[in-house]
Amino acid sequence: MRQRSTFLLVLTLAVLVSWHSAAQEIEATVTLNTELLPPEEAFNLETFRSDLEYYINNSQFTDQEWAGAKIPVTIMVYFTSGSDGRYTARLSIAADRYLGGSLEHRSPLCRIVDPQWHFFYRPNTVLTYQPNRFDPLSSLIDFYMLLVIGMDGDSYAELGGSAAYRAAYRIWELGNAAQYPGFERSTEPGEYSKYQIIAELTSAEFEDLRRLIFQYYADGLDTLAADPATAQQVVDAILSEMVRWKHRLGKPSVLLRLFFDTKVNELIDLFRTYEKRREVVQKLQYLDPGHSLDYQQLLR
Repeated sequence: MRQRSTFLLVLTLAVLVSWHSAAQEIEATVTLNTELLPPEEAFNLETFRSDLEYYINNSQFTDQEWAGAKIPVTIMVYFTSGSDGRYTARLSIAADRYLGGSLEHRSPLCRIVDPQWHFFYRPNTVLTYQPNRFDPLSSLIDFYMLLVIGMDGDSYAELGGSAAYRAAYRIWELGNAAQYPGFERSTEPGEYSKYQIIAELTSAEFEDLRRLIFQYYADGLDTLAADPATAQQVVDAILSEMVRWKHRLGKPSVLLRLFFDTKVNELIDLFRTYEKRREVVQKLQYLDPGHSLDYQQLLR
């Protein structure tokens, strides 16, 4: 399963070489929803979207030169309250990954919603990337951009996102030390929190799952356009390995849940024409019980 097609390797390398190298890793599009805010507070946010977008798209979040296309990220900020420049918002992040060395096909890389973002903002605030200092406005963004970069890295190489995850963990430590809301140390397995997701991503206990996610992309999705039947078989085999991994783990996993929350529709589309759909549905329902009814579509 870990053998790569020579054709795919050559194609991918050729495309990567042709892409423009850049220090920045992310290409973000930011949108806001201020409907719940008083008019004066919504007006105060007139430059927030452009400030945040400029910050993300012009910051280098890792110390490595970035080769290839930037990671496309869509950010939605839903403001729930605001007073005297102090805001509470819900943050939605959707990142994609290009497939098969082409910019034509994408796969959802992660879909995350964070309900706890509290910060102070004034128009035309200048944001700077300072990973060793906690800032309520920029550090939460830094944390999630590093998660996205790590997940992208994990999809191209086994454990390829480790450095980015370690950087995100350091930001979590700063937020925790500052006793900032949402950066508490939670220990409930499988319950989403910033601590729980970064703890799993930096734990040796979850490295086998990360390797399987790499294989899902490299051996499965990256071959989908050229050979759909083989891609289906490969992903089916990876799901079997995930079933065995989950059984060995013996406890809930937020990383596993996040993966399937992101991939549920992609998996349904992938297996619509697969001859062993019933067996696949059983695996998916075991791995992702929260979407059991969604996977029933494959049996109709």
